[in-house]
Amino acid sequence: MTTHPWRPVRAVMRELYTGHRRTLQWFWVVVAGSLAVIGLVLGAAGATGTRLWPDYVLTPNKYFLLVLGILAAATQLPIHVAHGLTRRQFAFGATAYFGVVVAASAAATLLTYPLLMAARSVGGGGGPWLTPGSAGSTFGEAVASYAAYTCGGWLLGALFYRLDGWRRVVLLPVGALPALASDFVLGRGQTGVSLDDLLSLGAACHPTAIGLCALLVAAGSYAAFRLVRDVAIRKVTG
Repeated sequence: MTTHPWRPVRAVMRELYTGHRRTLQWFWVVVAGSLAVIGLVLGAAGATGTRLWPDYVLTPNKYFLLVLGILAAATQLPIHVAHGLTRRQFAFGATAYFGVVVAASAAATLLTYPLLMAARSVGGGGGPWLTPGSAGSTFGEAVASYAAYTCGGWLLGALFYRLDGWRRVVLLPVGALPALASDFVLGRGQTGVSLDDLLSLGAACHPTAIGLCALLVAAGSYAAFRLVRDVAIRKVTG
């Protein structure tokens, strides 16, 4: 009896979701609860602070997804391969799973904005609300950033599993390239310098940045798969 080609992909998605479900739930409970408290404080103090919303939600979430990407390549790939799946099947399943997680995380990021505004209103403050245009722009930026950081985690995990010793440390910046480059093109880097500062793209900056992030994700994912497609699975003893 022939196994349906999508069955292993669905199995990987199901196993990853089962392993991550509680962690994802608690992460967003902490983010939402913290943001509600911040909103109450801002409202009571009469402060605006709307800029902290994307920074506060985007920053921890992208690093959270970076860690999940590392774990997927360094720990969950070997487990699935040891149980009979091919590396390609795991890669397809993990890509589909993280695609859903990235989109859901971007949607959850948008939903935290009315939470912040509502908490500020309860605290005595007010503030601007997202327009449909700005909501769409923020969603696109969140998807691009989250995907690039997840890809960076996958590449870092693949490097650490494939290499050993000092080579892991030397090539660490290579694994971080998708994440760091996405910060630069989206204007979220710590240096304060962005793609728009260099090229002055104006209104074309945002779609250009999204497109470049898509290229970064594609290149990083391909590089990560090349690293793990024939790597020996280490035996764990003890």
